[in-house]
Amino acid sequence: MSMEKHVNLLCRSCYVQIRNIGRIRPLLNTEATKSLVHSLITSHLDYWNSLLCGVAEALTSKLQRTQNAAF
Repeated sequence: MSMEKHVNLLCRSCYVQIRNIGRIRPLLNTEATKSLVHSLITSHLDYWNSLLCGVAEALTSKLQRTQNAAF
């Protein structure tokens, strides 16, 4: 079973949220930004964490790049 489609959709969704947070970033303080990143991005990446154990290195690195972009 390949998780490639799921990882691609997850990364796409996270990048949309990162872009949306970036648009309103000038209006937010640091704590509010951290809260948004955690609730909209980090929680989604962590939700399927146990199912993604043992996936291919390319998929893992794609998820890591997504997480790095959020911070």
